[in-house]
Amino acid sequence: MVSKNVGKPTISHRPFPTFYNRRLQEALSNKYSYNKNYLSNLFHKVVGKTFSEALTEERLIHARESIQHTARPITVICHEVGFSNKSFFYHKYAEKFGCTPKEDRQLGKQQFLTASL
Repeated sequence: MVSKNVGKPTISHRPFPTFYNRRLQEALSNKYSYNKNYLSNLFHKVVGKTFSEALTEERLIHARESIQHTARPITVICHEVGFSNKSFFYHKYAEKFGCTPKEDRQLGKQQFLTASL
């Protein structure tokens, strides 16, 4: 979210939802009395991707938001959204967005400066 504060835009950081992790799949299967494999197959059929793929995509989206709108170190953001392996994070980020997190941050700064003029 961007808010104006005395002519200077500020960014409020939305933390990655802590409930959105791999245990969610198991919790849902228990809550609704579904077999975990059945629930996984149903999720894939309805959403069009595996639970793991959807989780990774959601984490990447949250990471990108933080990378573009905060100055926090990329490695900190990587861990905050649930990636424990930096190499995997950088690979998936580049695959999804077509650039590295550092390039994305620099592009975001350039776009912000251009929009401010």
